[in-house]
Amino acid sequence: MANNGGRQGNAGAGGANAQMNEHVEFTVKAEEDLYLEGSESTIRRVTAETNYSCLMLKTQRFSSLFRHYAKYHGLRKDDLEYYFVNPLENEDTPESVQLQRGDTIMVRKKRKPEPPEVAADDSEFFTDLRELLDDVEHMDAVFLCYKNGGVDTVSDMNTGFSSIHDIFTTPSMKSKGNSSTTANLSMDEDDEKINNKIEDKEVANDGMVEIRAHKCILTARGEYFKAFFRKNAFRESEGGKIHVDRCFSPETIRKMLEFIYCNRISSIHESSVSILS
Repeated sequence: MANNGGRQGNAGAGGANAQMNEHVEFTVKAEEDLYLEGSESTIRRVTAETNYSCLMLKTQRFSSLFRHYAKYHGLRKDDLEYYFVNPLENEDTPESVQLQRGDTIMVRKKRKPEPPEVAADDSEFFTDLRELLDDVEHMDAVFLCYKNGGVDTVSDMNTGFSSIHDIFTTPSMKSKGNSSTTANLSMDEDDEKINNKIEDKEVANDGMVEIRAHKCILTARGEYFKAFFRKNAFRESEGGKIHVDRCFSPETIRKMLEFIYCNRISSIHESSVSILS
């Protein structure tokens, strides 16, 4: 039994070795004329459609074929590329690419990598967004700005603003909580009347400028606006009105909206430091 087992083991090993030593016969065909190029002259080494018969181990790497073919025909190895059903790499073998007896591998001059595609011209996209920014008819949000607003006109105001929240006056929140919370967070009817009178007075004295925008664009581009226009969140949001702090000019808001819509400011180099700060 032991001897039989030994004989069977040797037979299995012999079968494995035979499979490793199995050869495959195939053809390498020139897809085009192959040239040896130099600074002074160019020599044609292989004519298109010329066949070259090869015999390789199934487990042998194609790197040996590439070296041999180039050396035999007087060509530079790095000037050539080979493909079967896919481009062949140095580490590939006849077995790994399923090459069979009688198959043909093509060889040609190595192609230069294709240049990357030119980036699409986005001018048309930004033109469309500019038109959308000018589409007042369908705008449903209004920024109320002081006509003479701006940091230069308010000398005693702190201009250290850290976020978009600092640009707009704090809106009045709606609350369903207890009476003390309601008193702290929202205005009752008398307070609203008083504030409306104050606002009317401010409009009369200083003048207000309305700058319109689309709610959908604002909410898509900023978390502040998404929260501001959330249903039943703030009283002011129901009318789509956003009160801008006095220290910000209408021009600043227009630049902000241009950036929100277009992700750029076309005339940023012409803008003053006070607008951009």
